[in-house]
Amino acid sequence: GIITGLFCATLSWITKLPEFATLTSSTLSFFSVANLAGGPTAIITALGTMLESLYIFLIALATTYPVIFVYVLVLIFVILPYLWHLSDLATNEGVFGYMSSQTKYGFTSSFVRRLNRASAFSWAFTIVILPFNIIFLTGIVGICTLATLHPVWLIAAIAILFAWIILYYAFRTTLLGCWSSAITATNCKTWKGLGKGLHAVSRNFLRILSNSIVILFILALVFLLTSPFGSVILIPLYCFVMAVFGMVAFFEHQGMRYYVDFNTIISPKKLELTDKVKKI
Repeated sequence: GIITGLFCATLSWITKLPEFATLTSSTLSFFSVANLAGGPTAIITALGTMLESLYIFLIALATTYPVIFVYVLVLIFVILPYLWHLSDLATNEGVFGYMSSQTKYGFTSSFVRRLNRASAFSWAFTIVILPFNIIFLTGIVGICTLATLHPVWLIAAIAILFAWIILYYAFRTTLLGCWSSAITATNCKTWKGLGKGLHAVSRNFLRILSNSIVILFILALVFLLTSPFGSVILIPLYCFVMAVFGMVAFFEHQGMRYYVDFNTIISPKKLELTDKVKKI
């Protein structure tokens, strides 16, 4: 809501651009075709048109209103990540409580209690991912440019865009996914949690990365099939799934047992072997 309000402050300038009307029309057309189960050719064509419109709009905005363009970039790549990740520690505390002892923590009380630490973590996370976001944005612009060169490149550009988004978020999730889990599980400070999180994924990086790709691929497909209405459910679902994913990876690295439900406890192989030795 805050980001929407801040973005709406720019509409009086953005709506003056004819490219904005074209982008809006092509975006609505794409979602209409996708939600009405249009054929693959129609969906690909609509998506290609939307990508081309987005590219043209961004160029027009950057050249006509450079200050507004920079303002929008700050909203998307600084303010939005900070606000988005403010809830990470509260979500992780709920997941940690359930997995470690079947304890249930209220989200609101956890959020208020951890707000100071969550703010420090969120700013740190925003700073760390900023270079990644610059690379991501550069890739998006390059792919959009490819889509406008020739109709032959349209399908390739769409496939590359989909793969680029999945791989980017999978890599980022793998690299930083245990950061907030480490802070929650060990009650450590922000930057120490980063070190513990990186250490947790270092031994099983490829396995965690492959699992991230599969999860994000499934979520992306569901999003494409249900957009824009499915995003209301998928966005909080994505946050929760990633919290569980990071916590499981951290628990396994630490060799900790965790609950799946009241009657099911997962034990790492090392602990199982230790228990067998002790029984002997």
